[in-house]
Amino acid sequence: MNLPLTMFSKKSAAKDGLNYYCKKCWAEAKNKYLASKGNAMTESKFRSIYNGLSSIAKQTYDIIPADQYWSIDRFMNEAYSKNKNWDKRVLSGTVETLRRVGLFNETSNGLFSKNVPKAKREEKPETTGTKTKPQEQKAMPQDNPMDLIRLMAIKLIDLSKQVSEIASAIDSQVSNAEKNIEEEEKKLEKLKQLQSLLKDLG
Repeated sequence: MNLPLTMFSKKSAAKDGLNYYCKKCWAEAKNKYLASKGNAMTESKFRSIYNGLSSIAKQTYDIIPADQYWSIDRFMNEAYSKNKNWDKRVLSGTVETLRRVGLFNETSNGLFSKNVPKAKREEKPETTGTKTKPQEQKAMPQDNPMDLIRLMAIKLIDLSKQVSEIASAIDSQVSNAEKNIEEEEKKLEKLKQLQSLLKDLG
């Protein structure tokens, strides 16, 4: 069985301790590869496990990059560089817990790597081989010039009606004012006649 180059190569001894030229190492690499294929970490499975971890377990998982293999001492050094005061025995137990739940993989020489969930494949829309024509934009209906002229004429008629009503109201007010003036003049004339009569009697 041909294993992926990234899983087991001539340079893997520096990474996970397996010797490319060792038949036993080949068998171990093959078993690890098949196990990892059989226990593929899906996103939903990862979230279910990760959300149930303790705070230090989550930090331990997050602290290691996905493409590296670390020893317990490397975990301790990295935690120290991030000002985390972890106890080595507690850290060892945490790493072992992560390995048992499937979030860490362990090599034969005690190195640990992160088991990253596989991303879901995006479903591409099916293509029928025929190019879809872009949807033609419906042309906006243009206004008929005659309709515009008719509308303007109606507005002018309404305006003329309003002007006529205003003029009629003004005429009515003027007429009322003139009547009032005539009545006042008649009253004044009568007062003058009464005044003249009183003078004659006196």
